[in-house]
Amino acid sequence: MTYSNLVFPDIKHLVEKLHFNPEEGKIWLAEQRTVLMGLGALSSFRKEIITTLGMARAKGFFMRLGYYSGMRDAELAKKLNPDADPDQAFLTGPQLHCLRGMVKVIPLALEYDPAKKHFYAEFEWVDSFEVEICRMSLGQLDEPACWMLLGYACAYSSYFTGLDIQFREVECRGQGDQHCRIVGKVASEWPDHEEFSHLFREAPLIDELYELQSRIADLEQSLGYPENLPKAIGEAPPFTSALEMIDRGANAEVTMLLIGETGTGKEVLARRVHSMSSRKDGPFVAVNCAAIPPELIESELFGVEKGAFTGATQSRKGDLRGLMLELFF
Repeated sequence: MTYSNLVFPDIKHLVEKLHFNPEEGKIWLAEQRTVLMGLGALSSFRKEIITTLGMARAKGFFMRLGYYSGMRDAELAKKLNPDADPDQAFLTGPQLHCLRGMVKVIPLALEYDPAKKHFYAEFEWVDSFEVEICRMSLGQLDEPACWMLLGYACAYSSYFTGLDIQFREVECRGQGDQHCRIVGKVASEWPDHEEFSHLFREAPLIDELYELQSRIADLEQSLGYPENLPKAIGEAPPFTSALEMIDRGANAEVTMLLIGETGTGKEVLARRVHSMSSRKDGPFVAVNCAAIPPELIESELFGVEKGAFTGATQSRKGDLRGLMLELFF
């Protein structure tokens, strides 16, 4: 069915689902517990997330936040309107946006045909809370600013209709336009739908940090032992005797213990053993154990399995990985 000059149904039935229970410290919208939070805190929070993660990651973070909210409101809309016309029931989502104080929604067009799997919608957003919080702490952006609202619209429409719907904010006051306006279509009708869908996929930063750490370690090992680093040079009989002992034992499967104060050249001698041993083609792993807190020494050296303790969200190899093919110092 196609609509133009759309008018929302009476919002009274939604307002009646909003309950305040200050005695228990709770606010309810139907069966959903909700909270009231000032825009000042949200503005500071968004600024910190952008500063910490960068603009691209922050955008995905807030779009996913809105997406999760849209999913739940789609379920709520169906429960609240079990016998309503699907097209009118769909407008519950934009009304919930208004009721939550997030934005005033003006419907401009809605074409929804479940049989043909067709969807097209246009909405204007008035007084978006996201534009306001951006102006409070970030000023005018170079791109649309209503990330949470956009994620909400995508999820709500997709879960309500059963189609993969994507919206784009084609105009935004946050980037200097006169209005905020969104357009929604079936995802495949957008040329960049695959790239856009990546915004809704979790991308844990910790995984990238561990990957970069591993790459740096591999790169350092691939560089070998630079020629300009100090070599084992000396003429004192005890020193030359130690070198001879190291040279004899380097190719043997024996245990060597290097003892000395800081700065006496233990790592230089350890690298000499490595360069002359049968493991010279493997990396040389040097770890300053004194710099590792006692409670972390086991996990740093031997690794940790996901769920082994609180905070272990993924498995990770320790520095003693592949010891049979490497030299650990």
